[in-house]
Amino acid sequence: MLHYSNDILRHVFADIPDRRALTLLLAALIGLGVPPAALACTKLVWATDEFGVFIARSEDFDFHTKPMLEVRARGQHYISPGAESNRAQWTSKYSSIMITLLDITSVEGFNEQGLSVSALSLDEDSDEIPASNDEPVLNNVMIVPYVLDNFASVKDAVEGLQRLRIVRGNLSDNLKAEGHYAIQDATGDSAMIEIVDGVFKAYHGREYNVLANSPTYDQHLAAWEKVKPADPSMYVGSFPIPGNTSSEHRFIRGKYMLEALPQPNSHINGILRINSALPVVPVSIVGRVVGGRPITSATQYTATYNLTEQVLYIRYQYEETFTQYHVDFKRLNDGKNYLLDATSPMLAGDITTLFEQGNAVMNRYAAR
Repeated sequence: MLHYSNDILRHVFADIPDRRALTLLLAALIGLGVPPAALACTKLVWATDEFGVFIARSEDFDFHTKPMLEVRARGQHYISPGAESNRAQWTSKYSSIMITLLDITSVEGFNEQGLSVSALSLDEDSDEIPASNDEPVLNNVMIVPYVLDNFASVKDAVEGLQRLRIVRGNLSDNLKAEGHYAIQDATGDSAMIEIVDGVFKAYHGREYNVLANSPTYDQHLAAWEKVKPADPSMYVGSFPIPGNTSSEHRFIRGKYMLEALPQPNSHINGILRINSALPVVPVSIVGRVVGGRPITSATQYTATYNLTEQVLYIRYQYEETFTQYHVDFKRLNDGKNYLLDATSPMLAGDITTLFEQGNAVMNRYAAR
């Protein structure tokens, strides 16, 4: 595998003023096997006593992901991309709202049943090769919409995915779609799913409430066990927790903050509490140099919501655009498809009425 030093990357990036050229370069480097310095997505799951389940995730990437907000009605027919003769086909049972990536796929969303699905980068991801090749083939860029369309509970989603042969797709000609997945429902049930070395692994239980990036989930759990406070009384400001933006540090900080959060006194209070606990990369420009070293990943947005209330709160922060807004999914769940550019600098407050009727990413996978 080729490796590039931070100094080389810093000088290369500094000489590329055009954002599109930078995006193409990053994709090419990844395609050659150059690991990105930091794909720093994080998801937190907070099952509270009185106000249900809160979700918060950050989307941190090395280039602009061009997110759209896509609302899809139930009853639509889709087919997984690929050349296989037995590609998975399905008709959506549930309506949903998703956040798209690169006009290719979705990385975040929830459906009308209160099921949440998130895709986060994982370098160790691989194809799953089951004992039998009779299973329908699902391209992994379809995992988020497939789960939202077909399942109402974590249990059903985990069982349903295991009945498929899941293969890796592409985000571009040079960039593989490599990830792991967090699935939660309104009861508080949770599962973190990885496909590593051809093996499907589900960490299933309410205790699995944080997801970051590499390494694999078992290593994150082991690291947390080594450093977690021995007693609940130790969840105070004087307890030392790591503060870097690495995946390992973000996982530990996320676990700590979920344990330390006081119970909310309302839905909006819970939204604000969990969002404040979300570990993010505190820069908005890809390639910014801090202290002589490049930070090649940036938090482009955070998404926060409650699986019962189903209002999606977005804080978008990329380059010169900083916005905060929210959309009430229940008001858009009327049997039609809607879309909205999540990057518009004019968005603020309740933007539910700004959605336009139409199709976005999933239209390219419609079975015709």
